Amino acid sequence: MPDLSNSLRPEKVGKRPLARKIVGLLLSLALTLGLLFIAEWLIGWGQLLATWQMVPWSQLVWPCFLVLVSYGLRGLRLRGWFGPLAWRPLAHLVLLHNFWNNILPMRAGEVSFPLLLRRNFDIQLAPATVALVWFRVLDLACLLLIFGLAWAWIFMPILLPLPPLLLGLLAYSLSRLLPRISQSNL
Repeated sequence: MPDLSNSLRPEKVGKRPLARKIVGLLLSLALTLGLLFIAEWLIGWGQLLATWQMVPWSQLVWPCFLVLVSYGLRGLRLRGWFGPLAWRPLAHLVLLHNFWNNILPMRAGEVSFPLLLRRNFDIQLAPATVALVWFRVLDLACLLLIFGLAWAWIFMPILLPLPPLLLGLLAYSLSRLLPRISQSNL
């Protein structure tokens, strides 16, 4: 893990001039109103709300809980990589990064991650980008594990233990490689 003790300056965290905060708030409001208008124009709020009224509340509780757990785990993953970060700006970063990933086309929102880390925690772009790439490698490993388990379950139940073993081997290999990557000069 890279040493970021010099890049974490708590005195700079969350310090923005009032004018920039107001401009950000106005841009957020304009974007929200624009998205609300587009939803009305393309679908219509009556039809949209009628669809959601057919879904029982009991079926929404579990997915909402899992989304909150997912955001919490993302925050823990960031704290595990960069050290102790304040929870409020960390939650802000996770939510904004997810927002930009969903709004911008072709995963262009990934660019927001290093920029948000620099703005909120004064972490330089190079370590933030390395962290983003590493997180995506871990995400790929999880998806491959899920795919391998599903494939083994459907086609060859006797091979069900194989994907976790392969993932363990991959994790061990990457854990041996990661210190070399983090110690190299970027």
